[in-house]
Amino acid sequence: MPDLVVNAIAAFPWVACREPVEVGSVRILPYARGKWPGDLPHAKQADIDAILAAYADPGHIVTNASLLEIDDWYTGMDSGGHAVRLFQAREMIAFAALAKRCLFRQHFDYCNYPTYTLVVQRYESGKADRFSFDTRRRDTGTSHMWATDKFAFRRPSHVAAWAKMDLDLPLLAALLELEQHSPLREAIGEFNAANTDSDDMPEYVEVVMIKSALESLFGI
Repeated sequence: MPDLVVNAIAAFPWVACREPVEVGSVRILPYARGKWPGDLPHAKQADIDAILAAYADPGHIVTNASLLEIDDWYTGMDSGGHAVRLFQAREMIAFAALAKRCLFRQHFDYCNYPTYTLVVQRYESGKADRFSFDTRRRDTGTSHMWATDKFAFRRPSHVAAWAKMDLDLPLLAALLELEQHSPLREAIGEFNAANTDSDDMPEYVEVVMIKSALESLFGI
């Protein structure tokens, strides 16, 4: 029996990019349902569409998003061994977006950390409309199996609709060069987590996280 080929995509379902972005080892591809990025060497447009059909704004599934690639990993390849790097890149990308955002302009030019939620989803080509996801528990964890016509992850209400990717690219290039154990990485992670805008995250907790980010940054 031939080995099962496992594919994967890495996607930002809540934010769309206008054109391809390449910074250092990171590549971000525009996604439009039924159009972009088209069939790729390791992934078919139909499979990418099927996976992202599980993500929805109120009333309709997402039609625009962004795909993430890194190093020698390309959309549709098995994510084994690359997931950590993908999520590390997500932290740097989100920070570069937070650095670029504008405040006090109502819905314009604003983002928060959940805007840059990253999903790494494995799938079997031709059956990408079936998926599983895990949830945490204090004792272990639990897995759930669904089909995209029965279930959808809804865009959080505190994430702007039709968000467009806008990054401080020179800053992102510098962040991607950080050493693996740089204290800046921990500081950036704390800062990102303090910028959720979620009602589930009390504001005093975000203040504590900002304090922790500054302690990591200055080695206090």
